[in-house]
Amino acid sequence: MERYRTRHYVAITWADALRLAGLDGTPVENIIRVSDVELIHRTEWWAWWSDLKITTAFGLPQDLQLQGLSPDAAHLISEAWESDVLEPECGWPLLAEIRQILNRAEIWRGEQRGQYQPETWERLRVVLEADREAILYRVDHGYEDGYYCDFTCDLPSGLIDLG
Repeated sequence: MERYRTRHYVAITWADALRLAGLDGTPVENIIRVSDVELIHRTEWWAWWSDLKITTAFGLPQDLQLQGLSPDAAHLISEAWESDVLEPECGWPLLAEIRQILNRAEIWRGEQRGQYQPETWERLRVVLEADREAILYRVDHGYEDGYYCDFTCDLPSGLIDLG
């Protein structure tokens, strides 16, 4: 399979890439082509590929509805994708590798700031591929213009995980 990316869309055929480039104003020479990739997982908003890249799902045919990631991995990726984070600190590939969340525990919550969700840190104990366990941390908070959700392998200095 081939993947073509325009400014705002992704396609799997050159004809669709040209059509979508016309919609979003991408010059033909700026369409990014990647060959020999397979679609692993697709949601309404994003798609995960065999080259460990995440793209928008806008432009993909509706009949391409692969669900190759675990439900927990897809949920965490969606949390980050739908927030204002460009890429989680731990990286998209680590989130995609999650097979199961064993438990999650809140380890710190900031003070309430009016109507916005306060900064909150959680510890997630997860099972990765090859039955390896790992600890990830999830931080999120709301603000006037949006929502922030990130995943990291380490806590910031000054924050202690007593779990």
